[in-house]
Amino acid sequence: MHKILTAILIVISTYTFGQNDIRFSQFNVAKSLLNPAAYGSEADLSFDLIYRNQWSTHKGAPATFGFTGSYKINPNHSIGLNFLNDQIGIAKSNQFLAGYAYHLNFNDDQSLTFGVNIGFENIVNDYSSIYVIDQDDEVFSQRYSNMNLQAGFGMYYRGPSMYIGYSIPFLFNNINFGEQNGIKPAMWHQYLSAGFYAPNKDESYIFNPSFQIKYVPNAPIQGDIILRN
Repeated sequence: MHKILTAILIVISTYTFGQNDIRFSQFNVAKSLLNPAAYGSEADLSFDLIYRNQWSTHKGAPATFGFTGSYKINPNHSIGLNFLNDQIGIAKSNQFLAGYAYHLNFNDDQSLTFGVNIGFENIVNDYSSIYVIDQDDEVFSQRYSNMNLQAGFGMYYRGPSMYIGYSIPFLFNNINFGEQNGIKPAMWHQYLSAGFYAPNKDESYIFNPSFQIKYVPNAPIQGDIILRN
């Protein structure tokens, strides 16, 4: 079973980054990784690290690391940085994005923010790391690396007891083959997320449920729910 799963991971890894965006189960911890409009929403200066490792006992299993940081210049303007590293099988992806968010403040407790990211994405497929019977097979003796433009867009509303955001974190579809590279709206991964804050009477306890819905055309809708306090 171990060998079968490892083989499957190697085969699908060459196509993974064209089909799936990076995703974390604790999406409410580092909102700006998937929504640039969330820069400056939590604090004037913030930094978050997040790591996910699936099926860690299997070689080539998915592993994802993310860093996001933001600085609120003034009540209306924030800047931020995102770094994402994703690995599965022989495929690795590194993204570095810089972003800007504009806060439209209605009062001290309510604001609507628009954010954008722009940067680059490096995708590597290392076929030379695969063990094959025919060591002279040229297909499995090469390492392919592509550097591509990447950008994202988002909106974020913050209220006194809730937040809601919508984003398309990766506007460019970057894969190593085919004619599907570039801006392809039919392949955009769209995210809708929301959270609520429900304190008790003396505010010594806050219940914070949140959810995230992911929509991709021609694919089943995915969703996550988190209940925390």
